[in-house]
Amino acid sequence: MFFYYWIPVKKHIDFENQDIILTNSITKGIADISKNIVDITVEINPSSLDINISLLTDSTLKEFTLIKKKHNVNGFLVYECISIQPEDNQDIELLSIQAYHCVKEFFHVHEYHDAGNDALIKAFLSNTADEKEKYLEHYYKLYTDKFDEYKNLIDLFTPTEILKEFKSSADIEKASIRIKAAKRLISLARGEMIYADFLLSACIHEDLDKIYKEYKAHFEMYEKELTIYYDNYDSTYEPIDMIYSKQINRYQIYLGVLGITIGVVSFIFS
Repeated sequence: MFFYYWIPVKKHIDFENQDIILTNSITKGIADISKNIVDITVEINPSSLDINISLLTDSTLKEFTLIKKKHNVNGFLVYECISIQPEDNQDIELLSIQAYHCVKEFFHVHEYHDAGNDALIKAFLSNTADEKEKYLEHYYKLYTDKFDEYKNLIDLFTPTEILKEFKSSADIEKASIRIKAAKRLISLARGEMIYADFLLSACIHEDLDKIYKEYKAHFEMYEKELTIYYDNYDSTYEPIDMIYSKQINRYQIYLGVLGITIGVVSFIFS
């Protein structure tokens, strides 16, 4: 079975340059398909780019070897694992998700997102090392799903809902936190759009004009929507400031009236 790993890059990458490898070995705790905690160690050979994977569950050790078959400047590494069979669901998930995210860390720094944000991105599987368009469509679809997930998170607190909540609570700190959280999500999505746009350029090199046009339209729509979202959250500050200022002024008037009242009463009974 062949695993197509894409390393998120913003420009062409030279896998033959051993200096691009950030570390040769990564060990971390992960949860397997049965939610058991497993220690995974992934090691890469800098010259061949072959990968050894070790899984330690209690006292049980399981090992895999991934042989690098192909690579290209767009960030793709194609590996073969001869010990994996199509019915080995748990092992396939391991190599498609957990091991894949470890492999990315050999070359990639999480510049625009946390490591946990990669959960929606998984490797493409095939019975051949010569897929042309399916592996690209696989990753493009994952990115459109990922941007949809960003939108769903952003929509949990729309500017309208934040403003409505503020009118009833007058909690300016809470409103500010909501706006900043939404704007951060938008910034993260915009950052990941840089990788998605570069990935899309692989279509040009593969002469896949139809797929390029289809997903270019998708990604352009997301970029426009993210810009509108960001501007809407920015503009929410103004009505909140106005409402807050009116409340402060009203409070100051109440204090002033109260002060005058106390002064008058004190004068009368003095």
